Amino acid sequence: MWRDMRQSLEALDQDWDVWTDWYDDRLQGRPANPDLEVARVTLPEDLWQQGPEVVNARIRELIAEYAPPAEAIDLDQRPAPYGFSWKNHRIEAEPMREAPLDLTIAEDILDELRKKAAATLAGLAGNHADPRTVASVSAFLECIQNEASQIREGRLLMRFRALEADAAAFADPGSEREQSIRSTVSDFVVSAEDLISLYPGLRIMEANRQAMRFKTDESTHGAFREAVGKLTEIASASPVVGTSAIEALQEGAAEQDSLTVIIEASGNEVARAEAIEKRAMIAGLQALDVRNFVSSAVKKCGEELGPVAEDSWKEVKAAIPKGIGKGVEGAVSGSVKVGVAALVASIAGPVIGIGALIASFAPLGKRAEKVKEVVDEEKDTRVGDDEPLGF
Repeated sequence: MWRDMRQSLEALDQDWDVWTDWYDDRLQGRPANPDLEVARVTLPEDLWQQGPEVVNARIRELIAEYAPPAEAIDLDQRPAPYGFSWKNHRIEAEPMREAPLDLTIAEDILDELRKKAAATLAGLAGNHADPRTVASVSAFLECIQNEASQIREGRLLMRFRALEADAAAFADPGSEREQSIRSTVSDFVVSAEDLISLYPGLRIMEANRQAMRFKTDESTHGAFREAVGKLTEIASASPVVGTSAIEALQEGAAEQDSLTVIIEASGNEVARAEAIEKRAMIAGLQALDVRNFVSSAVKKCGEELGPVAEDSWKEVKAAIPKGIGKGVEGAVSGSVKVGVAALVASIAGPVIGIGALIASFAPLGKRAEKVKEVVDEEKDTRVGDDEPLGF
């Protein structure tokens, strides 16, 4: 009954949304602005007598007067393992690259690292080492096959952190049999760190990761991984998200899983602490990638549906295309506007969840939630599977 009444009022084109939005806010339990409420109900009697069109127009002015300043949201791409942009109507990922400070030194270190990696793998095989350690060295070796200027820095850093933790957990210091290979692994890690130090972009990524103040106790990390997993699942179902973007969102997941094994199984408290620290670093880098992805989607949504970003609720409703309530899976009409609105609405929950852990995600979550509310309303007002109603 309320839905029918709201549609009837808004069809009159007399600014009745200043009342219908007010009632929707009460239904959803959103707090009211007390000063605005007083101003609304103490309008002069002679104004009320002029009818709804005049009264509602004045209330709209009051809403604008009492509205809090628009929250500025930084949607620029941050230094991270990946940047995201729109190509052929899809979000695609591109590894962020920056040449090392000295290419000659970097190439020399790379050449030595490849040789040391081969020696390390041979030594580990001869000592029947934990397969996880072997996999960690192999993954790092795979990452350094290109020329120094073409190294994928973010992936390099993530795999290096996992390698560090595996090296710390490897072998019993009291075992003479493994002393030689432990020395080889340690030397390999030190040489890898020498390579890492040559990339200025990696230092910026690390600084940004630290700035996010990512907390990594078990419950927090689990909540983060769950939210990122859900967001990635939604992105995978979206027709406006490319394969490269999905792969980028998954970057670092395997390394975190490997480190979680160390954390849960290691009886060595030093190794466990090292693994927790490295997992936090990798999770922070993954968070930078996720933030760049969400920023790209929200920015595109603002470009396609201008009012969604900052204007009035009535204009937001008018901007959201009909049929969007069918969700991501149904947004295959070829319309970027439909696809991007469905995507942003669908990822609102995971982004809000991450925002509870990482403050810089909170404004993005609020913006996505705003889109979701309109999408959900459009879904509720459809009378049939293929017949959306107007707002």
